[in-house]
Amino acid sequence: MNVLIADGHPVSHKGLRRQVQRCFMGPDIRAATDLSSALNELETHYIDIVITDLNMRDSHGLHGLQQLCLHTHEQGGVVLLYTAKLYSQTLLREAQRLGVAGYLSKAETLERLRNTLRGLRFSPQYPDLVIDPTPDDETRVGSLTPSENQILHNLVDGLTLGEVASLRQRSLHTVQEQVKAIRRKLGTGALRDALVMYVRVRSRLGQRF
Repeated sequence: MNVLIADGHPVSHKGLRRQVQRCFMGPDIRAATDLSSALNELETHYIDIVITDLNMRDSHGLHGLQQLCLHTHEQGGVVLLYTAKLYSQTLLREAQRLGVAGYLSKAETLERLRNTLRGLRFSPQYPDLVIDPTPDDETRVGSLTPSENQILHNLVDGLTLGEVASLRQRSLHTVQEQVKAIRRKLGTGALRDALVMYVRVRSRLGQRF
């Protein structure tokens, strides 16, 4: 698991790094204290999860968050807003609209952080927000090929894109292109949204994963 900690407080990096190490086995953890450095990490390294606050230098709040989401989604990764502040429902909904996969307070327990990080790949992690279903989800999921269904199935099982590529004996680039095709078919802006739709439809149809 490749994790980028993008937080404007360097002193908090050490503690969060230790927590992430306890959440995953042998994660590759990188860190950035400003938006420019974070975007550079995303351009030069494959990242599964970005953990960020809104206090990075040169981030300009939601504008910087949007850039992080766009660059992370291109790789098939997800973004977690992890902060000590309590944000309003309006701001959280805007963060969700921008593509943030979840929100968690730094006051939460390690167990809650672990569960949130592990769940980000296939389920939105917003404790107090209700995700409205899309009316034609079933039709969109039904348009997927067997190969595309299998990729989503593997991702729901917790595999990273790199692990899916190895399992399918394909290059990471090939799998990333397949994921882009899946997102286009499902009409979703982020892989996380595609996984949410997939899980919701399969559950509605009573199909096992």
